[in-house]
Formats: sequence, C-alpha cells, structure tokens
Amino acid sequence: MTMYCNIDINSTVTPFLNGLSEKESFSKEMLYPFIDMYKDTPVTDVLLCIFAQYSATDTKYWSTYADKYLQTVDNGETVDYKEYYRGIYKLNKEYGTDPYDVWIKRCKEIGKNAWISVRMNDCHVQSWLKSEFFYKAKENGWLLGKKYGYFGECLNYKIGEIRKMMLDYIKEQIERYDVDGIELDFMREMYCFDYIDDNMDECIKIMNDFIRDVKSIVNDAEKKYGHKIKIAIRLNRDINQSLAFGFDARTWAKEKLVDVIIPSPRWSNCDSGIPIEVWKKELDGVEILGCLETLLSSGALGIAYMTAETARGLSASLLSAGVDAIYLYNYFGEGGRPRDAEVQKTCASIEDIYNHRTRCVVMCQEKATCPQGFERWMPLPLELTDGECKSISVRNGKIPENKKVKLVLGFEKGEPNDLKILLNGEEITNFKECKIDEPENVISENTKCYSASIKVLDEIEQCIEFVATKGNAIINWAEIIVE
Repeated sequence: MTMYCNIDINSTVTPFLNGLSEKESFSKEMLYPFIDMYKDTPVTDVLLCIFAQYSATDTKYWSTYADKYLQTVDNGETVDYKEYYRGIYKLNKEYGTDPYDVWIKRCKEIGKNAWISVRMNDCHVQSWLKSEFFYKAKENGWLLGKKYGYFGECLNYKIGEIRKMMLDYIKEQIERYDVDGIELDFMREMYCFDYIDDNMDECIKIMNDFIRDVKSIVNDAEKKYGHKIKIAIRLNRDINQSLAFGFDARTWAKEKLVDVIIPSPRWSNCDSGIPIEVWKKELDGVEILGCLETLLSSGALGIAYMTAETARGLSASLLSAGVDAIYLYNYFGEGGRPRDAEVQKTCASIEDIYNHRTRCVVMCQEKATCPQGFERWMPLPLELTDGECKSISVRNGKIPENKKVKLVLGFEKGEPNDLKILLNGEEITNFKECKIDEPENVISENTKCYSASIKVLDEIEQCIEFVATKGNAIINWAEIIVE
C-alpha cells in the first residue's frame, strides 16, 4: 500500500511552529511529532510544501518567512505579519534550526519518503502571502490580467524572467535538501498562460522546455546524492483540458521527464469522475495517483468538508479505476481535524475502505478548472422533463458480499414515484424518505432525500437511469452507501 500526503505550506505548519516558539526551551526532537503522526499509517510519501508566493525556506530569489516577519510596509500599507511567522522565524533565527531539514531527515529515519512541493503559481489574495516579486511582476505587466478574474494575478510563464526565477529556486532548494522527490504543483494555479488569446503552440513549447530544465536540475541532484529523485506534477483532471492550459503531459511521458502525474481537483470540490483510465492509457510508464481534496463542495450553500466516509468512497472509485496510489491534499494530520488521521489510516486500499462505512458520492468538476471550449463534467443536478430519459453513473470499488448497500437520491423537484428508476437495467421501487448524513451545506433545504436497499454490486461503475413518467424532476444528489 502506498499513500502520498501533501502538507500545506501554512495551514498546519504555522500553528505548530508558533506553538513551539512559546515553549521555554527548544530541541529539534520537539519537531518530530509533526512527522511522526504518519509513522503508523499507510502514508509512505510525505510532501512538504515549501513555496507558494513566498518561501518557507531560506532563498536568494523570493521573499521568505523572515522577510514577511520583519516587513512593516507592504505595497504602501503599514503591516505587521509577526503573528503569522513568529514560529518559523524564531526557530531559524534564534535557535538556528531549519524545521524542513529536520522533517526531511526524520521522514527517512521512520521509513517515509520525503519530498518538497512547490506551488508553481499561487495567487492567494491575502497580502501576508504575497512576495515582493508579485508587485514587480504587476508593475511590469507580467500578470495574466483582469479578464481571468481571480486568476488574473497569476504569473504569466511566457515571461522569461518568471521561468528563470522558478528554475533558480527549484535548483537552490533541490541542492539544499536531500529528498526522494520534488512536486511541481500546477493546480495552484493552472493559469500560467493567456490561453484564451495567446499562441498556445508556442506556450506549450515554452512549458515543455521548462519541464526539461527541471529534469536536468533533478538529474544533477541525483548525481550529487547518489539516488533517484522522482518528479511529480499535479495537473487538471483531464489530459486534453490540461493541454489547453499549456501542459503537454503526453510529451513529458514520451521523453521520460516525469515519474508521477496527479490528475486533481483544485480546491472547492472533489471530483468523482476523473478519467483515470485515460491517463493510464495515454501515459505509459508514469505513475498516476488519485487525488482527494478537502472539500466535497463549496458554493452558495456554504462549505461542506469531506468526511472520512465520503473520502473512503472516492478512494474506492479511484483505486478501482487503477490509480497507483491515493494522494491526499489538505489532509494534514491529527491537529484539529480527527477526520484527517482516519482518512490516512483507512483510504489506502479497497480492503481497508470496506472494513468501514463508506459513501460513494457523485461530485463534479470545479468550474475554475475547465478551460474555454470544453464541457465541464457536471452530472448533477439532473433535470428531466415529462417523458425524458437521462442517466448518471456512480463509481465504487468491488463491494464484499456481506455488506448492506443502499442507493440515496436527493430530489429538489419531484420524487421517486414520479420516475422509473433503473440500476444497471433493474428497476428499483422500494425508496423511502430519509435524511443524508453529514456534511451539511451540500443540498438545499427544500431537497428531499430517498434511500433504497440494493443488491451487492460486482461492477465498479453503476449506471442509474431515470425516466420521467409523471411530470418534471430535478435530482441534485446521488450516492451509494456501503455498511
């Protein structure tokens, strides 16, 4: 069993290190629990994010935690960021300890693979996360601009100075830390080119050359350290959509430039329909991982976090589709969210998953990850007019015969009696009204849910057909529950 876990640059690192900075004394062993929480879990690979728009490690090229800690003026405004960065500043500057160096070495001591992860184009709006280089890029017209909305503050990789900054930083960091892999996280963010109006053939060539340069840097580091260093890249859910944004994964695989690809949701919702089989077929020799994000959905109804049960369901579907491992993004550990530890311990294999209650929920593609000219994958809500027939699919793993299985559907309009509902061609008529489990904020208040017991399913993708026989209907929720 293999499981990857990406550790955010800020969300858990900052409070953990701030807590250590309040202690009366310090030793590097006090940093161990941050890594040791993975000791007795299926997590084999720990990815430590060291860069967003600033660096959590020392660097000659970008603003660092220390720069932000000492900063008093940001873009003409008086600021005080000490509260955010006091922990890492004190450890480095007062105690002379680099926590990332300690954590990387600790990973190896407890038998885990250690990675560094670099967010390639983070564009968080908060000023305390922005580098000074951002303001230089903005002044020089090196950002994508207003037509991209939130993503207009992304750096334009067509600019040579931007690519050089990133390559210099990657080289500096891979020479500093003896790691087992480096991840280039292009899902923060995918908007690296003006893909709407620019010459994308030229942009694709630019990005291919950039990845070749990263491969050359890593090859040199392998000679220095005497072992293999993997390159992983996090991309959009779809291989052709990724290409539309400028990312030519087929060429990278053909030239053996990358070892791992993670087709991923971005943030605001997980995606239950990522076409893993296409990635596996198209990218021979590349490991394909199945990514779980932290949110089931985020929108007008509010934020709904994935639960351990829904995470298990998504993991089952990804594993059944043939991923080489499960990859957790924003599932940090035990601190504050017990769910995370449970996910780490129960989502690495089909056998582990179905030893626990599991929910296979239909989730869609986040709108922001779909480039113009492509149809967003969004099976729900499903609207039917009288007499109309439509279908959706639900993916799961192979379910043991001793399990109870039920189908749950949510109706914003209509009810099961208004439809003929077939599961893999067999009609289901025993629906009863029910309430869905947590998380909250996933369906509207006027949605009514109904469940029906179904037979244990051998197939790993269930086809649900709906025929509207008594008027119109809107279905906005579907899941299979295994218990």
